[in-house]
Amino acid sequence: MRKKRKRKVFEKVTWGHSGALKFTILVAKTQQKTPHYRVHQPETFLVLIEGEMDKSTIPALREGIAPLFQKNDAMQLIVDLSKVSHVDSAGIATLIDWFHESKRENMRFTLAGPSLEVLTLLELDHLRGVFEVVPPLQWVIV
Repeated sequence: MRKKRKRKVFEKVTWGHSGALKFTILVAKTQQKTPHYRVHQPETFLVLIEGEMDKSTIPALREGIAPLFQKNDAMQLIVDLSKVSHVDSAGIATLIDWFHESKRENMRFTLAGPSLEVLTLLELDHLRGVFEVVPPLQWVIV
């Protein structure tokens, strides 16, 4: 009997921009490959955000991300903030909304690589313990 091999496959779903903000949405599917069939496991969405998350850029970002919460088989949403240069209260409110929407959809919500500014705002708003926060991650996109 051959062992099952697991691998992550990332594919670009969409991208967008608004002023000083650019975002890319990727989906990661774990595939289990056996000699006779391939099984797709539940999806992980990765949102890469670059630039400023403020009241002028948030509407386009929210519009681009909204479809992710309508996927029934998604298990995790990772928001990579490592390239975000500025966040205001609208940006923090958006992260809170995504957290709540993720929970409603039974999705794990993770912030990856938030800047010191973002971490400080989360601390000031007493939200640091609410979010799962991980260090910056290296992504391999195939």
